[in-house]
Amino acid sequence: QAAAAEALANLAFQNSDTRKQMQTCDAGKAMVNLLHSENVDVHRAVLCALRAYAIEGKYAAELDQRGCLAPTFKLVLSDKQDVVARALRLLWAMSMADSIKGRIVKERDGKLLATVLGFIKTSQHNHPIKAAAMALVRTLATAEENRGELHKG
Repeated sequence: QAAAAEALANLAFQNSDTRKQMQTCDAGKAMVNLLHSENVDVHRAVLCALRAYAIEGKYAAELDQRGCLAPTFKLVLSDKQDVVARALRLLWAMSMADSIKGRIVKERDGKLLATVLGFIKTSQHNHPIKAAAMALVRTLATAEENRGELHKG
């Protein structure tokens, strides 16, 4: 599974045409299914693949329809710091689609957002987590309806 996820990541990083071919082959479904693996190496690889794929809004919407957000939200709470950073980067990429921004902010009645803001505020988290959390918060703040929620945290 980890090798398959790494191969998908390599494809997704290539270019827009490759991502289009991946969509035709239903690679999004396979990548979302890999999020449910128990293997941390699979998580690492598939989160990278999904972020590269989701950077284009139409693919983010496709991944959302396939149920990508729920397992990604869980991985934000992982005990593996690199998995947390990669999950935050995936949420950042998916939040480029306006329809997804509000769902991220409201997830678990705002508790996910509180967790993300906590990554920025506390000094115990490593730089990749802070950087990914800050990028996500900046993107979420581009939707006016989210600004009030972000200022509460």
